Amino acid sequence: MRPKFSTLKKTIHSFTSVWKEHLAGTLFSFFFVLSFIELLIASKYCKHYIGVFASRGGLSLADPLLALFAPRDFSLIIFILFHGILITAIIALLNKPKDLAVAFQAYAMLMIFRTITIYLIPLQAPADMIFLSDPLANLYMHNDGNGAVVNDLFFSGHVSSSFLFFMVTKNKLLKRMILMCTIIIAILIIWQKVHYTVDVVFAPLFSIMALYLSNLFAQKVFSFSPFPMEWSIRRERIEP
Repeated sequence: MRPKFSTLKKTIHSFTSVWKEHLAGTLFSFFFVLSFIELLIASKYCKHYIGVFASRGGLSLADPLLALFAPRDFSLIIFILFHGILITAIIALLNKPKDLAVAFQAYAMLMIFRTITIYLIPLQAPADMIFLSDPLANLYMHNDGNGAVVNDLFFSGHVSSSFLFFMVTKNKLLKRMILMCTIIIAILIIWQKVHYTVDVVFAPLFSIMALYLSNLFAQKVFSFSPFPMEWSIRRERIEP
């Protein structure tokens, strides 16, 4: 038991040391707190406006792919995979404070983008759609006093969020696992007819844009420092 306890102690010490080192810097503290506040604000207001905008209804698309099969309910599998991705990715980022801060801000931007696109591109859910039952997503995103939201279509929040954490995560094995789970989620969401094909296909593009802008903002913030930190996720070496 002693070796295991010693390893745990070293892990905790390493974790606390990393955070102390980062939080000692004023710029990082500012950026992290700002990112977290942005995430809270986006969660609160995007939740409200997505419900309002989705209640308008909209256009029904003729989707050739959806016409090929009958829907099936994969809510439980999607729930397990999606929240498994979020929890695993956040835990993996706990010892990488700067990447976690970027991820928080990118996630906030992703919610803002989704709110805007749902407003600009109102769509009506496929007629034979099976509602995606996700208690956690309903808790922080859909329950707004207006019942279940089903017309929040373009673009897929599940696919875009999963792909975002695929990009942010550095560990090579974990990246592969998250990517595989993201692909499975995308397939099951289309099979359940929760979204049109276009909602799923374009989702990763918004993830890329959100992460790019978050990195760009971080680089601008830290350009004021005499010792700029490297913030480009794409340039960092992927850990084995």
